[in-house]
Amino acid sequence: GGASNADVEAIFAGVDASGDGYISQDEARTLFLRLNSRLGRNYGEDDIKAFFGRLDHNNDGRLSLAEFKSAFFRL
Repeated sequence: GGASNADVEAIFAGVDASGDGYISQDEARTLFLRLNSRLGRNYGEDDIKAFFGRLDHNNDGRLSLAEFKSAFFRL
């Protein structure tokens, strides 16, 4: 089985450092930098912007839990 709703909510909460219920571009950048060091990847600013652009359906510059979940379950 894949990730459960609760798993995805826990991941979201971990990325949402400010606790405002949204993931900002800065919070996403922090996530990518963490992934870079853990996974030996080299995600850059362009990758972060592309990730954000694909997930931010209403173009408000932040990711809601619903936007995050829809992307997560498409993986």
